[in-house]
Amino acid sequence: MHRKAALLFIALCVAFFHAGAESIFGDSNGGNDIIIAPAEKNLFETDPRSVLTIVFSVRNTGEERRSLTPAVQLPDGWRLSTPLFPLQLEGGASDIVLVSIVIPQQALAGSYTILCGIEGSERRASVTVKVRETFALDLQHESAPGTVLAGQDYESRFSLSNLSNSPQTIKIRANSGRDFVFRDLPARVELEAGERMELVTRISTPQTLEHSMKHYIRLSAELAGAEEIFSEAKSVVEIIPVTPPGDPMHRYPLHFSWNGSYTNDERPYSTSLSLSGRGYLDDRGRHRLDFSLSPPSWPENGNEEETSWHAAYRNDYLSVSGGEQTFSASPLTSGSRSGYGLAGGLYLGPFELSGFRAPADADGGHDNFYGGSMLFNFGEVSSLRMHYFCDEEQADRQLIGISGFLRPYDSASIEFETAFEAEQPDRFAYTLGLTELMENYDYSFHIKHGSPGFGGTLEDTDYFSAGAGIDLMKDLEFRGFYSFEKQNLYYDRSEPLSLSTEDTRLSVLWKPVSTFELGGRWSRTRRRDLFADANYNTEEQSSGLNLEKSWEKVRVKASGEFRRLTDYENGRMNSTQIYNMIGELRPFADFSLRNSLTFDTGISERGIGDSSVTYGLSCSYSHRNRTEFNASYRMSRYLASDYTGYDSFSFGLSHPFGGGQLSLDGDYSQRRGPREEPEISISLAYRTTLRVPVSRKSGVGSISGFVYDRETGKGIPEIIVSAGGRTTVTDESGLFRFPALKVGTIYVQFNTGRVDRPLTSVLETPMEVEVVARESVHLEVPMSQPAAITGQVTKYAVDRKTGSFMMNESQQKMKKVGGLSRVLLEISGDGGARRAYSGPNGIFAFRGLVPGEWNLSIIEETIPPSHRLEKQDYRLKLAPGESGSIDVKILPVIRRIKFMEEGEVIEIE
Repeated sequence: MHRKAALLFIALCVAFFHAGAESIFGDSNGGNDIIIAPAEKNLFETDPRSVLTIVFSVRNTGEERRSLTPAVQLPDGWRLSTPLFPLQLEGGASDIVLVSIVIPQQALAGSYTILCGIEGSERRASVTVKVRETFALDLQHESAPGTVLAGQDYESRFSLSNLSNSPQTIKIRANSGRDFVFRDLPARVELEAGERMELVTRISTPQTLEHSMKHYIRLSAELAGAEEIFSEAKSVVEIIPVTPPGDPMHRYPLHFSWNGSYTNDERPYSTSLSLSGRGYLDDRGRHRLDFSLSPPSWPENGNEEETSWHAAYRNDYLSVSGGEQTFSASPLTSGSRSGYGLAGGLYLGPFELSGFRAPADADGGHDNFYGGSMLFNFGEVSSLRMHYFCDEEQADRQLIGISGFLRPYDSASIEFETAFEAEQPDRFAYTLGLTELMENYDYSFHIKHGSPGFGGTLEDTDYFSAGAGIDLMKDLEFRGFYSFEKQNLYYDRSEPLSLSTEDTRLSVLWKPVSTFELGGRWSRTRRRDLFADANYNTEEQSSGLNLEKSWEKVRVKASGEFRRLTDYENGRMNSTQIYNMIGELRPFADFSLRNSLTFDTGISERGIGDSSVTYGLSCSYSHRNRTEFNASYRMSRYLASDYTGYDSFSFGLSHPFGGGQLSLDGDYSQRRGPREEPEISISLAYRTTLRVPVSRKSGVGSISGFVYDRETGKGIPEIIVSAGGRTTVTDESGLFRFPALKVGTIYVQFNTGRVDRPLTSVLETPMEVEVVARESVHLEVPMSQPAAITGQVTKYAVDRKTGSFMMNESQQKMKKVGGLSRVLLEISGDGGARRAYSGPNGIFAFRGLVPGEWNLSIIEETIPPSHRLEKQDYRLKLAPGESGSIDVKILPVIRRIKFMEEGEVIEIE
């Protein structure tokens, strides 16, 4: 019973297949004498979107003549490129069937079966077609706004299509002009064969943009594992800065700061205030005032704090300052000293005279000294300065000096200075330096000398130095430096010390590209006591190698240094090795992460080591260039010491608040020693600037205006207005204002790119406006929906089939030849005048026209010879949004024909 059921099932399957084949190849009426088979091979390989030709051989093994109709069974979506033709085969004859198949573009990679047979015959042949895997991507930019105001975000849309015939993993990369922040883009996507998806990215623009710019964002899509298969698309958007409107008043900046802090020590809380101002009192920058005021912090720290103050005034001719400041005469005479005092100067062209005086404090906090200088300036070639300095606390010691520079040619300069004591001229000092900077090398020499007992900065000192830098090759730089210095120093009058220092340094830097740098360095420093009973003689040698490499978002820096210190007097030697590794990651334009690792090991001659490891991690984040956050962690461990190291953590946060900047900083550190307590400090600070009006600007005026719809009279918002390098946007009522523009002729331009409907100015733009000092100009700017004029310049010729040369011009019938390009047309009207050439097929268009009356004329010099205009001018009256059409006809000129008949001239039109 089971066997019978199985046989019945097999019979039904055969019948089903036979019925399916009959639906393609027809009813089977015998035909077993027909044999069909592939003529070449059974396996073919091809690509999508190609044509494949397969040859089948057909043989009639019977004796009778047969009429055969080929039939083919194809996969879904495949088609024949040419039809199949019937065959007539005699008995025993054979022929071929050419099957040309179009492989569709969307054919997936894989194997397909093609069946070919003859209608009425059970015989059929099959071949296998293997569609190879193909790879292709298509990335297109879809949409983005035309204009965006600086500080606003905008979206750019792209479409990505997988044109491969198999599923693919696609990597997405983006590059933004000026490193603008973009987001919402996936790094990878999975797409089926033929699948399409939309990519949307959101771009943030900075508020601090100074000039309008074309911003781009470029997307690239590439197949994972096959980077040579890629596609790119780019969007370009105009970013227009909305500049500050300007201020007709000149304002003096006052800087106010407050700081409050907490520490876990004896005085945990403290607070301090300061007020300062640095700026000009007029709009031309001729009167400058600087001052600062800092009262004692609260609570006082026990150091008898007093109010600290400083004030300075300067104009084109003089300067005066008082309070706590730094006084400087010259490097040889006094160097520089700080304290309370007075200073001033006169500026008379190339001649300058300056002086200062600082009286001693009541408690002897600083010396009573004064001095001055005279400068003779001879431009950029040379200068000469004379110095005078007196220190009353040092027996009224008076020093006189002369300094200057000389530039014999552009790349070289010579500097010199000499000084001596007024009462003892044998106590003197001098310096001399030569520097030359050339394209491929530079060098410098310096000599210094100070006699014993000299009261300036070089007392009993000799110094010499020489340095040079040479570009050995384009990317290889060598530098060397040598110096020798001898000084008589007295740490204790009973133990004199004469110290000499010899320093030699060499370095090499190789930088083949801007992202790679390799450098090496070597140095030696020798210090010796020159007295006969010398007790100080050391030498320190150091050598190192550093490597730096950076990629688009990653930077790595590694260095190693070896130091050796030898004490010849005591017979001791110490060596130190320091290794550093620094890595920085910047995954986004506003975020960076940095870590560092330092290993420091020191070994003495006796084998006693003291090594340490230091690790640091820091990060910083900036949100829209407003909110700043940074944090760092540092850990140090000593491997052989009772003091085992320390840990520290610090952070900083700042954010604009109330017109100023509010910042919070904190620090926590813990020493890892016995009974060590952590140190904690937190500070809160607020800084702001108040701009106090002090005078009205003398060289500015103002412009205000109203932009409105001419048809409705209502104001139009979101119109971008530019004037004199400044940009603003009309408000909801269509009003705009520039309160401070430079005096003179400026041009006012209107941009309607942000308005959701087409508009054009009724008045001719840009508008020329004369800005008058301390006056305001008001503009009324009507706008309307733009009109257009389109048309075609058509050339005609005489229709010889319907006309005769005997007819006059008005009787001739014309036929259209075609459009005529490169014909110059001009329109004129209330909105000005424009010109344009006709394009291919004679098509022309004038768009963005002001509604009203317009006149179109054709420049006759640009039409072909022996032709004329049907009409010289065309007049149109256009309503808002209307598009007028004009057909300009260029007709041939009909010439008169003259005949001679028996001496008479007969003219025929």
